[in-house]
Amino acid sequence: MKLIRRCLQHPLAPLCALFGLLLLLPMGARLALGWSNPLGYLSDLASASLLTVLLYRRPWWLALPVLLVWALLTLVSAELVSAVGRMPNLADLHYLVDPQFVGNSTGGGLTHPDLGLALLLGLVLWLVVQRAHRGVRPPALPRHSWSLPVLLLVAHGGIQYLKPSEADQWQLFNLPHQALATATGQAQMQVEDWLQGDVADVPPPMAGLTRLDLEGQPLLPSAGRARNVLLITLEGIPGAYIRTNREALNSRYQEDLMPKLSAWAERGMNTPDYVLHSHQTIRGLYAMLCGDYDKLDNGTPKGVEMLTQSQRNQACLPAQMHKFGFNTHYLQGAGLRFMAKDKIMPHIGFDSTHGLEWFKNDNYLEFPWGKDDKAFFEGALGYVDQLKKNKKPWMLTLLTVGTHQPYSAPEDYLERYETPKQAAVGYLDDAIDQFLTAWSARACSRTPW
Repeated sequence: MKLIRRCLQHPLAPLCALFGLLLLLPMGARLALGWSNPLGYLSDLASASLLTVLLYRRPWWLALPVLLVWALLTLVSAELVSAVGRMPNLADLHYLVDPQFVGNSTGGGLTHPDLGLALLLGLVLWLVVQRAHRGVRPPALPRHSWSLPVLLLVAHGGIQYLKPSEADQWQLFNLPHQALATATGQAQMQVEDWLQGDVADVPPPMAGLTRLDLEGQPLLPSAGRARNVLLITLEGIPGAYIRTNREALNSRYQEDLMPKLSAWAERGMNTPDYVLHSHQTIRGLYAMLCGDYDKLDNGTPKGVEMLTQSQRNQACLPAQMHKFGFNTHYLQGAGLRFMAKDKIMPHIGFDSTHGLEWFKNDNYLEFPWGKDDKAFFEGALGYVDQLKKNKKPWMLTLLTVGTHQPYSAPEDYLERYETPKQAAVGYLDDAIDQFLTAWSARACSRTPW
């Protein structure tokens, strides 16, 4: 006990506790999560040095809120990278105050609870040291200590400039450093725009991405006859999960997580060239249903902006199908409020829009977002049976939710796969295979879709 007390009361204890919290924990997390990269460790050192210079010898009540925000963002960054493979940005902050998103996304617990516990213990240790040195002024840092983080940040930027790395952002930066680099880049662009004056921006060449080639052979005979249309949208599933897409793109990604859906894909026509953006479902739904690229930034999605428009929405696929006599339906396994899909979907032409409230069948698994994928597709088959009773042609769009964090998968799947996300993808693969098999068995596939 005397040794511990002596360590806590050592003149350098406040500096060691602060610098250790800001440096050792991020570096340890980087090593444990498999994000090791020399530039990443340099980023951790630069950020820790900068925050230490800013917070050392400050009153505890002033430094604590900054450290709490830093710890929260560190944990959020690790969780988001594990969930969707990208780092947070400023546009994501409003999700942290959305109780539905936070509650549902963490319903299965944190992916990295050990990191959260380590951050909490580090903060407690720092507070204990602060209490032990209450009323005592710690020794000052060297006069030019502020130059260390500046030199480290400049070195990191110089290496990136001279030899750009293709590694993922979270391997090269920690979150505070990335935010600083992004802000610096935006400021640089604004200065360049100001120096150039009123120069008209030249739009990028998009003709090859937006022009439709309608000169080919029709896939379906007897054009003009009404046919039912089924669109199945899978939450968080990139095209590279389909084997034929990987082969067409010569993709380096080789994990075969969806072999059954890949087998179904071989029976149809695939479009492997697609645009991946920011992992927000509403953006993908907008692009698919309205034939338009969403913004390549993190501003307000075009689907949300469309709520204020009364003409552009009429060009979306559901509105066009309705115009030609189709009953248009949208069904998803989660509630409709999040991302305003309860308003957007009717606005772009869906006659009926349903979410979790429509389902009467029980879940196989408890899942905070809504229906697990097996229960969802079983319910969707019942929805199709209802549509078949009506003689009018129909269009049905389905959206799964089981592969949204915290992921929905039974215990036997969790034992078979390395991560909960892979287990959820495997569960979805089996569920959609059962759905398509049942669809074929009911002779629905006689009507092309």
